[in-house]
Amino acid sequence: MRIVASFDDENLASRFSIFLKKEDIENDIEENVDKDTQKLQYSIWVHNEDVLDKAIKHFQFFLENPKDSKYDVKIEKPIEKDKDPKDSKYDVKIEKPIEKDKDPK
Repeated sequence: MRIVASFDDENLASRFSIFLKKEDIENDIEENVDKDTQKLQYSIWVHNEDVLDKAIKHFQFFLENPKDSKYDVKIEKPIEKDKDPKDSKYDVKIEKPIEKDKDPK
C-alpha cells in the first residue's frame, strides 16, 4: 500500500476515496495528526501499486477542480455502523458520465 493523497478536509478525502473506488482503485482513508500543527489529516492509501500511477493522475486532476461533477459519486448502499467499510466495496452511482478524452485512464 502507498499514500497517493493527503487532505486536511475529511469531506474532500471521502469524495476522492469514493471516486477512486468507483474507478476500481481500492483504497483506505487513514486519519492521523500532523506532528507540527497538531491538526487532523486524512491520507488516502492505495492497495495495489499497479494502479498507483493512475491514482496519482486522478489526484492531480482532482486538485485542479475538486468540485468537478465527475467526482459526484453517491453511495448506493449505506455502510452499516457495525461493519468496517474496508470489508466490502462501496456501491456507487455516477451522476454524470466521465468524458473519455479527459479521463486519465
